[in-house]
Order: sequence, then structure tokens, then C-alpha cells
Amino acid sequence: MKQTISELEQLWLDGMKDENGRLPKRIEDDEEEEQFWRRHLEKKRRGEHVDEYAKEMTKALLTYIEEGDTVLEIGPGWGNYTFALAEKAAALTCVDSSKSCLQFLQRLNQEKQLPLTYVQAKWEDYQPESHDVIIGVNCFYRIKEIRRALERMNAHAKKRAIIGMTTAPMRPHYLDLQAAYGYQLKYPRRDYIHLVHLLYEMGIYASCNIVPLTKTYRFASEEALLKDNSSRLLAADVDEDVIRQSLAPYVRKKDGVFLYEHQFYGALIDWEPVPLTRK
Repeated sequence: MKQTISELEQLWLDGMKDENGRLPKRIEDDEEEEQFWRRHLEKKRRGEHVDEYAKEMTKALLTYIEEGDTVLEIGPGWGNYTFALAEKAAALTCVDSSKSCLQFLQRLNQEKQLPLTYVQAKWEDYQPESHDVIIGVNCFYRIKEIRRALERMNAHAKKRAIIGMTTAPMRPHYLDLQAAYGYQLKYPRRDYIHLVHLLYEMGIYASCNIVPLTKTYRFASEEALLKDNSSRLLAADVDEDVIRQSLAPYVRKKDGVFLYEHQFYGALIDWEPVPLTRK
């Protein structure tokens, strides 16, 4: 029998698709996803691995952790939050589907020697032991069975489950272009509020903490600046001069590098595990 899903679950699935209604290859193909992480982590090896904006999210996350807690982190990626969590927790289990990500964390931890355990698995398929706190930040983008993933967090967290999302709003020059020229934009199709609503549908009354964040994008050339900051435009034939003019109020150049500072928000959704009565 085919399993029926709710409208909110369908909304989540639809939000995974591109503007042509197709699922990106990274979502469908595990090897494509692994290759993405190999390429991305090569860049992380050449500098500071923790994103600048993540430090504010980390401060907020640490308020949920008590010394002595066992913590499980879903999809740690390159470890934006991992090592700060491990320094406070008694033990941290990292569950990630990417072998490259786990190897990256292991290399970083050779010097730190923090109490980390590494598990290569997809969260929605993994059978974990219970942990005091289960955390997942920006880790659900490939998960089609989102209700199952949330149910698993609720079932295996003893004290608290926490979801973080930093889906940023549009950079302001895009909104200026839309207002001035009517250009259509590729808006993100999923955000934290979808998960808040789905948790409510499941019978979970979650809290939500909004964290102000700032990210500075850096571009080594004007070509890279223009390319990256036109990717959200649906039209492919927008004049470069128009894009250049729209960026002027927001971009400054320092030591030959173009800097674009963007203020946005992250969301931390948390709840105490409860028996689920709604299916």
C-alpha cells in the first residue's frame, strides 16, 4: 500500500524541486552528492573551516547543552558547530552520509582529540542509541521523508531536539533589481517555518529562537562577483551593467577583494521529546 503524506510533507517535497519541477541531481544521486563534498572540502582545507556567521549560531546552540550531556549531530558537514559542541558535551556522535565529511572531521580532530564518534549513515535510515540532545543544522536538504526524520529525532533525544536553519533571505541587490525592473527571482522554496508547521501537525509544540547573523561574501574578481550575484535571476539575459549598478551600494573593495556584507537570520527550533499522538 502506498503511504499517504500530508500537505505539509508534500510542500516540503515540492520545495526540493527546481523551477522546472525536477529534483536536483545531488538529491537523487548519492555519488553526485559525495563528489560535491570532495570538491567543497578541498576549499575548506586552505583556510579557516568555520564560517564567520556560524559563530553566532554556535553561541546560541551552546546554551542548550549542559556539561555531561551526550550529543548527536546530524549532518555535521565540515564542522561549523561540531568542535564547539564537543568541547562542552561529554561525548558527540557525528552522523553524516558523506564519507568525505567524516574523514575531514577526523583529520581536524587528530590535533584536538575531542570525544567524537563518526557514523556514516543517512539519518532517516539510521538506528541510533538515545542521546541527551540531538542537533541538526542545515542538514535536511536531501531528506524526502522529512516526517520520519523528525520522528526519529523526537524518539531518540532524551532531553531536547534542536533544528537549525540559516536559509538566508535574498541579498538586497536582488530585491532592488526586482523592484526597479520587475525581474523574477529564484526564491528559496523551503524555510524553517515549514518544519515548525510540520512539527505542530505531529503534535510537537516547538519553540523558535531567531538569531541575527552577518555573512561577508568575498570575490577575487569582478567576474566572480557578477556571476555569483546573478544566479538568483530567472532571466539569463540581464545586462551586466545593470547588475553592476545594483551591487554598487552593497559592495566594497579591499586589498583587491570585493566584499559583500549580508545581514540575515538563522532559526533554532527546539523541543522536549514527547509521545507522538498524531500520525
